[in-house]
Amino acid sequence: MEVRADIYLLDIRAFLENEGRGLLLEEAFSRLDEERREKARRIRQERGRAASLGAGLLLQYAVRRAESAGGVNAVPETEPAGGVKALGITESARNAGTVLTRCSVYGLLRGLDAPLSFAYRYEKSGKPYFTNYPYYFNLSHSGDYVVCALSEREVGIDLQEHRAVDFQRMAGRFFSSAEADVLARAEDREAFFFRLWARKEAYGKLTGKGLADALGKDLWSGKTEIAGKLCWQEYEALSGYSMAVCQRALQIKGI
Repeated sequence: MEVRADIYLLDIRAFLENEGRGLLLEEAFSRLDEERREKARRIRQERGRAASLGAGLLLQYAVRRAESAGGVNAVPETEPAGGVKALGITESARNAGTVLTRCSVYGLLRGLDAPLSFAYRYEKSGKPYFTNYPYYFNLSHSGDYVVCALSEREVGIDLQEHRAVDFQRMAGRFFSSAEADVLARAEDREAFFFRLWARKEAYGKLTGKGLADALGKDLWSGKTEIAGKLCWQEYEALSGYSMAVCQRALQIKGI
């Protein structure tokens, strides 16, 4: 069983480095639904606010595109004049059941007008759901990027910027013994660590229970019962980052 989702990736540095970023930020605020707009306004830290705005823009674009196409993994009959590339948006080759689409801040602002109105409900864990659109979504940000996954079933996504960490200490705390053994033997321990860490975060976001739900679970080898109930899609679209998307395998109910 494969992951089936549309994946959108946005570089948020335009919000942080542009001399006219104040105007750019206000334009972004005007393209968001009311709830996400207010959430972004409450964030005082500059990078955190930029990430929140970027996530809101991606969500607007993702739902618009799915609605235009008639669902996830479909191609819209009509695109903006000149196609999505005219908006600074490029679609990578389709990878199994997913499509990774790179977006730019300027492109999204040009392509989005009056925002769609989203109604949300929240689980006790805080995981959000739409109540007025037939899609599941998940968001993640790390470093200079934000990602959005849109699907017609539950989905979790995580993006991890590679940074200096004590791999062995972290593995001892969060990895299963089998995962820690693979890390110890890996040629590129940094790349493997963040690849698996992204998997664990994506799994925790799928279940809505966070990283704690992945403690001690083997999400790498595929030999354990739980790994057999999941399907994954991983990307190496960005140098220095790892990205993973997680869904439940449809043929097995529950985890």
